[in-house]
Amino acid sequence: MPTAPAPVEPYFTVHQCTGCGAEVHGLHGRWTCKACGECSPYSEPPEGWQTEIQQGDAATPAPHRPRRR
Repeated sequence: MPTAPAPVEPYFTVHQCTGCGAEVHGLHGRWTCKACGECSPYSEPPEGWQTEIQQGDAATPAPHRPRRR
């Protein structure tokens, strides 16, 4: 019987802010500088990423609950 893959642990990264040069900490390479508000640069996803998405990969949205009055 196959076992489920182990969950991927988040990894923390250290960068230098491109706006003010401060040391910033990120998660999976994404960061935001607390000093100046600069964010990590956007990079295009690799070619072929659409073919890696399978039907049902997205999380199921929570059902809508009526607003209380």
